[in-house]
Amino acid sequence: MATTPTAAITAPPRKALRNPSVSALGSVECPVASTLSVRVVAIVDVKAPGSGEEARMHWENLERLRPQDEVKFVIADRRDYEWSREVVRARGLAARGPLLFSPVHGGLDPGLLAQWVLADGLPARVQVQLHKYLWPGVERGV
Repeated sequence: MATTPTAAITAPPRKALRNPSVSALGSVECPVASTLSVRVVAIVDVKAPGSGEEARMHWENLERLRPQDEVKFVIADRRDYEWSREVVRARGLAARGPLLFSPVHGGLDPGLLAQWVLADGLPARVQVQLHKYLWPGVERGV
């Protein structure tokens, strides 16, 4: 049994976990992606300008992506969307793995974001931040 957080995500997953994943903040260097079990999906957040964290983004994290890993953008407005779209195109992310576009909860309408994605033909999944609906008001640890 794994005793450290790193060991827990690098050890072979238990049979009960069909699609294990681990989220990685884009503002934190994430050198462990290459040490993850091949069955574990890393979900790397890209910090858009609306987050106020764009300057802290570790772009090297995107270079460490494996084919099964995903890239997630949390989008506050049209400016964030256009910025994210250009990052996807400039870095060739659509060819590297799944893309997730999530509207900021309580801010950008998910339907409007979906319209933008469809109009531009981006191969991205639009998803809501489910934890905001399941555990409203809980900011950390979900």
